[in-house]
Amino acid sequence: MGILARLLKKRPEDQLRSMLGGYRLQSFPAIVLKARTLIRDEDAANCDIGSCISQDPGLTARVLKTVNSAGFGMRRRVDSVDQAIALLGRVQLESLLLAHGVGAALPKPRGGAFQAHQFWRGAARRASVASALAKRIHPATAGQCFTAALLQNMAVPVLASVLRDKYDDVLSAAANGDEDLGDLERGVFGWDHAEVGSWMCESWSFPDALTAAVADHHGADIPELDAPIAVRAVALLPDMPAANDIDRIVAYVEDGHGLDADEVRTIVEQAEDDSVELARLFA
Repeated sequence: MGILARLLKKRPEDQLRSMLGGYRLQSFPAIVLKARTLIRDEDAANCDIGSCISQDPGLTARVLKTVNSAGFGMRRRVDSVDQAIALLGRVQLESLLLAHGVGAALPKPRGGAFQAHQFWRGAARRASVASALAKRIHPATAGQCFTAALLQNMAVPVLASVLRDKYDDVLSAAANGDEDLGDLERGVFGWDHAEVGSWMCESWSFPDALTAAVADHHGADIPELDAPIAVRAVALLPDMPAANDIDRIVAYVEDGHGLDADEVRTIVEQAEDDSVELARLFA
């Protein structure tokens, strides 16, 4: 049982059906599930994990391109899955596999206010900025922050697909700057995309740390959930860049975290440039 189910005493599948009228999440690709099993098996060798992932050339290429993208921020090039495991460790590799599994499992709503390219561009932007900020604030969380920021809005395509016109109105209002997306969702539905995303994490058996970071990226009222500061900071970034985006991040991060405004501004601007390549891997 995951962290939210333990805290709230609810089954994630039941909670999702209650929120979304019986909607069932798609399963992850079989190769991702098999690789996750090996990653969590202490007796499995790294070469076994690498061999498993390499059975899917497309997945292998996407993982390696992600690791080598400027937005991920590795200091040396990674040429094989075995090398990725050695450099990243199993926990971070699992997070990357989950990110690509989510990309494959999410619905692809067409038309209306939801635009897939814009959605993944925003997700890549948040992931790049979160990773760069985490490397300065708390380097050990950089990999977790990258994946959590990439996936923190993963409920949005589901909501756009299932709720259609009603959610389209919410997305349009948020895009127009009328109000924050989460505030609009809570006003209309009584819950927001962070809560739905957390139950998606539970249903897919995500690691507790990643589930908590997705659930808490806007600041949940559950003390046991505590998203890293970098993940909460990039939640301020909308999918479409706005004139005051960097100022909002600067104000959030510089207070009490040892970074001055100029340094934060430089980090965010560079990370935003780096995210363009990353977005193409998921869009």
